[in-house]
Amino acid sequence: MNKKLLPFMLALIIVSFSVLAGCNNMPFINNSATESETPSASSKKETVPSTAKTHKKSSKKTEKTKSKKTKKTTKSEPDSKSENKRKDIVVVLDAGHDSTTHTRNHPNLGVNEQDLNFKIVKAAYDRLTEYKGVTVYRSRPDGTCPIVKYNCSYVKKYPEPCIRARTDFAERKKADLFVSFHCNASSGNLGASANGTEVYVSKHPKYYTACKNLGNIILDKIDSSVDVQTKGVLTRSKPEKGHYPNGTVKDFYYLISNNIDNGRPGIIIEHAYMDNSHDNAILKNDANLKKFGIADADAIAEYYGLSLK
Repeated sequence: MNKKLLPFMLALIIVSFSVLAGCNNMPFINNSATESETPSASSKKETVPSTAKTHKKSSKKTEKTKSKKTKKTTKSEPDSKSENKRKDIVVVLDAGHDSTTHTRNHPNLGVNEQDLNFKIVKAAYDRLTEYKGVTVYRSRPDGTCPIVKYNCSYVKKYPEPCIRARTDFAERKKADLFVSFHCNASSGNLGASANGTEVYVSKHPKYYTACKNLGNIILDKIDSSVDVQTKGVLTRSKPEKGHYPNGTVKDFYYLISNNIDNGRPGIIIEHAYMDNSHDNAILKNDANLKKFGIADADAIAEYYGLSLK
């Protein structure tokens, strides 16, 4: 070794030793403490990006889920609208009495009520089927009672078998409204003073107001179409028949009470008095019977807000 270089080498060793000693005296960085607050460097590389990816995937899934939900909602809107679209109103037109079990023949008056009722219903049916949004049925499209057609065992079971068959027909059709068409009489002898058109509705509070409103529309239409007096919307009850579940005394007419028992409104239109001289002449004219039927149909259509096809 060159003796001249020896002093320099010794000095270098001493300096190096001093630097190493100083490094060992530097403050200690507690990496474990840092990890307790934030992930370690290795965790950051593995966990953080992974979490970010998971978050992105989750976001994408969420977005896809939202998108799918949105798409489903958008797709279901037409179906929802179609479901909410108003269904056809179902109306049963009932020609009162019949030619087999509940006849009302009046030879002294020159008319048979069941025939008059049948003609009025036919006119009402023809007219009402010209409207959109309504399905129309007739309880007896011919002159017979429905019990003949359906072979029902109503005769032994019910006090008014044909009436029961007709109101049950409305139940089978799930009707929204049952309208029974009649013509009236007071004494049965021509020359009676009672006259005009009357509409009978239920006293049941659930149906009274709506049926009264419909009845008034019917009376207005008839008043402007046929030369008869209109006597108003009436009710009639019969305590002997008992009460509805809400405590209301049952309606006198089975055509009304049977329908109320089945959960639907039933009304009766008494178009004119067969034994009143003026009304009798009106009823003997088929053109007037047609006017009655058209007025009834137009009133029902107006009440439900229907328009012609």
